[in-house]
Amino acid sequence: MNEVITYDLSKDEEFELDLGDLTQTLHTRKQNKLYKWIPADSESLFLHNIKVYPNIKDLKKYEQNPIEYKFNNFGLRTPVNFEKGLEGNVFLGCSYTLGIGHHLENVWSWIVNESIGGNFINFGIGGAGIGTSARLLYAFKDYLKYKNVFVHIPHPYRYEYFEPTTKHFNSLSPAYKEWPHKLLKITDHSRVVFADDTNMFTYYMSNIAWIEQVCREKNARLIIVKDIPYGQRKKIWKDWIRIKGNRNRVELARDLQHPGVSYMEEYSKRVLEAYNNPNYTNYKFPNKNVQPKIFKRELI
Repeated sequence: MNEVITYDLSKDEEFELDLGDLTQTLHTRKQNKLYKWIPADSESLFLHNIKVYPNIKDLKKYEQNPIEYKFNNFGLRTPVNFEKGLEGNVFLGCSYTLGIGHHLENVWSWIVNESIGGNFINFGIGGAGIGTSARLLYAFKDYLKYKNVFVHIPHPYRYEYFEPTTKHFNSLSPAYKEWPHKLLKITDHSRVVFADDTNMFTYYMSNIAWIEQVCREKNARLIIVKDIPYGQRKKIWKDWIRIKGNRNRVELARDLQHPGVSYMEEYSKRVLEAYNNPNYTNYKFPNKNVQPKIFKRELI
């Protein structure tokens, strides 16, 4: 689904933009595939965690009831194959929306969709930032019909770019130890640039505006609900466990890195409250307290 846009600047001049396949996910596409494990929630990680944390009950339940990741004809985690004209509810975000470490029925996006009814259009991508969400919403706007668009705000210091040598979209962050492509060199200065609050804010807000524009154009209702602050999560999540030394962690997903079912239930509750409130005002700003401070260094 490559897109070519032609701009007619005058009677004598025009130019084209070949935008490539904007419907790509990130890195590679898992079309029409069923997986028991994916890189962020790998079997080796699971076996390691079972050995190191044998008393964590949330891990043991997955031995008897393993997770399945089913990706549709566009490489997205939804049981619905996309055909032109399909109408449904769109869910934007990162691994929280995709549901890494979770059965699909426990993911906030699925819970919300089941509550309001309609086809489930899940644009959640692991490791994605707001730019990936905006691009996918734009890419499918003339192929699918959007009824409602829900946004779970990803980590704001993630930036999407297109790698011409591989023809893939990638996500980068100053917090990554390695960046997606070997030709994209990591330096202290590049980390400082991408960790800068001004760069983050302008990138983030421009993509929020892009999402708003697409929703206006397609007459879709947009719902953006603030993520649950970390301070409140301690009060919400049910089962506390202790891992990694003296660091308290709560009920988690199978990978022990993403939040667990209690978080998903609470966040979906908040989204549904917003959906059912005709006077709800969208939360449009980046989540606080996620700035990768370790990379805020003095410019030389």
